[in-house]
Order: sequence, then structure tokens, then C-alpha cells
Amino acid sequence: MFYGLSALKRGALYKEFLEEEKRKKIIDWDLLNQCYKDKHREFQCFVVDCLRTMQKFLIFDDVPLIEKYVKIK
Repeated sequence: MFYGLSALKRGALYKEFLEEEKRKKIIDWDLLNQCYKDKHREFQCFVVDCLRTMQKFLIFDDVPLIEKYVKIK
């Protein structure tokens, strides 16, 4: 399922949120897990975009968390 939002529209919707998260320098894994469980593709895209934005804050211990997403979808 999907809402039909293009990448540009999605990015515009959560651009400010991701900028704020980047300033916090903390990855909210609870939020990402909730989003990834949603049946709509846009939420999985959000998780990927968030992880790309926050990539410099990822640590080795985060690999199993990311691996879980890859195995699910």
C-alpha cells in the first residue's frame, strides 16, 4: 500500500523534522520501528531517509537494527 506521495513531496513534509533530529544527534529507534511497521510504503521511505540523514551518528551496534529492516522488506 502507498499514499502516492512522490519523493519530493515526502521530503518537503519532513525536512524540518529531520533537520531537528540531526541537531539532536540521537536516532529515535522507537519512532523508526513504528514507522517501518506501517503498511504504507512512504513510512518505510521515511525510515530510509532518516537513516541517511543521521548516518554519521550510526554506530556499529546499530547494524542489527538496520539489518532487521532489510530482512522485513
